[in-house]
Amino acid sequence: MGSTPLWVTILIAIITAIVTGVVKLLGERAFDLWSIALSYVGKDDLPDLAGEHLSQWCWLDDKNQEQTRTERVIVHQFGRSVWGESKDGTYEYTFKGRVFADTVLGEWKSKRKKLAGAFQLLIDREVENDLVAEGRWTGNGNARLHYGTWSWRKPAKT
Repeated sequence: MGSTPLWVTILIAIITAIVTGVVKLLGERAFDLWSIALSYVGKDDLPDLAGEHLSQWCWLDDKNQEQTRTERVIVHQFGRSVWGESKDGTYEYTFKGRVFADTVLGEWKSKRKKLAGAFQLLIDREVENDLVAEGRWTGNGNARLHYGTWSWRKPAKT
């Protein structure tokens, strides 16, 4: 058996140095870019979440009374990646996440307060015309953990 030619070893070393440099430069964004690059694998079965949704989220207050907020959320989608922000609500926040089959997993962050958390929404494709996603959210930012339900409803295009 022969040894690897010197030029192949040098080429591999150069490629490795470039990839390592790019990953160090981009930090956690390197994973995001890699995810976007792979986001179209199996995309034909992905739900179309992009657009304006009517959003409702509920939680129990300090007196154990259910509180409900309804607002609009604007959702952007590129392959399996989703991101967006609230509109017209009491609490302004941004969110980002990933679509896995009929599930959206993600994180949200308040624009004003130091509140942040995670969410999981299950997409119901059986609802006639509208796209509906419902699930749970959780978050923190003060002395206690907050949690509740969250739903998105995207009206069918007419």
